[in-house]
Amino acid sequence: MDWITGIQKAIDYIESHITEELDYQEIAENAFSSPWHFQRVFSILCGYTLGEYIRSRRLALAGAELAADKIRVIDAAVKYGYDSPDSFTKAFTRFHGITPSAAREPGAKLCSFTRLGKIKNGREMGNRSVCGFPLSFPQLPQLLVGPDDSIPAAFLGVIQHVIRNF
Repeated sequence: MDWITGIQKAIDYIESHITEELDYQEIAENAFSSPWHFQRVFSILCGYTLGEYIRSRRLALAGAELAADKIRVIDAAVKYGYDSPDSFTKAFTRFHGITPSAAREPGAKLCSFTRLGKIKNGREMGNRSVCGFPLSFPQLPQLLVGPDDSIPAAFLGVIQHVIRNF
């Protein structure tokens, strides 16, 4: 299996278990790699660490649920893996720029971080971080998807180097 396919399988695993405790060993096993190599390659190919990706996805999903008024703040903290409402509030405020309680107000401006999409022809389709727009849950797909927003997953030479050496 090549690295691109392995990364995609790992992303699929992460997304299907995003509200559970994620073990880097299990994630790496989905890519048929060691945790150390997987984290290194993930960072090179995706542009951010595995931990940053997981944290950003969880906080974006929590923000969407809070904005849709589907969940209480304490329930969001527990659902997305935070030990206390205080630690969740601190992380949420750092990511979104507003408190979780403020996110429940109509017209609250939240950040979003979409899942990494399918990688095709060396290009990653469908990941974009957007901040400062009033978002409600049904609006997310319309704001974040577009053919012009695809970004290179990596340069061909970097991918070939990683495959040959790891």
